Amino acid sequence: MSLRLFVAMDVPGGLKEEMGRAMEETAAAAAGLKWVRPENIHLTMKFLGNVEEEKLAEFKKTLRETADAQAAIELSVGGYGAFPHPRRARVFWLGLEGGRSELAGLACKLDKRLAKLGFRAENRPFAAHVTLARLRQPHDITKILEAWEAKHGIKGTAWRGEELVLYRSMLNGTGPCYTALERFMFKG
Repeated sequence: MSLRLFVAMDVPGGLKEEMGRAMEETAAAAAGLKWVRPENIHLTMKFLGNVEEEKLAEFKKTLRETADAQAAIELSVGGYGAFPHPRRARVFWLGLEGGRSELAGLACKLDKRLAKLGFRAENRPFAAHVTLARLRQPHDITKILEAWEAKHGIKGTAWRGEELVLYRSMLNGTGPCYTALERFMFKG
């Protein structure tokens, strides 16, 4: 049996709640955006896809070794943005300002270690962000970004990233459901 997995860092509950309130206030004016449920908001470090259960122990060992060598990361919120571009957005995100280089370094270490286990290496640089919404069709969300910056500006909000979390993602008709399988505290 295979499990659909990804590695992430959690976002503090207060920030999730704040983003949830902002999403509710914006929903009517932002038609076409499929919002991430607030409880699912996280910072993805590596999406793995389907992983066979028999590989799980070796995979967890690699995550534990990576976390053991990693020091806590001081993170802070930057602004809002969109991939690939605000005028042709497919993803609406919250960017990180503080801790970006440390996160990129951690993502690189994870990528190299997981490549040894057969996981595909990333072909683009790590972009530290928290996905807030997705769009089925590319759409110009420039005005939404401007409105969020003006009304929901949270630049500088800070927290400490102190662990990696291995999540299982199960897809259903109402959206994905994420379950934390194991947490790996930073000890470096």
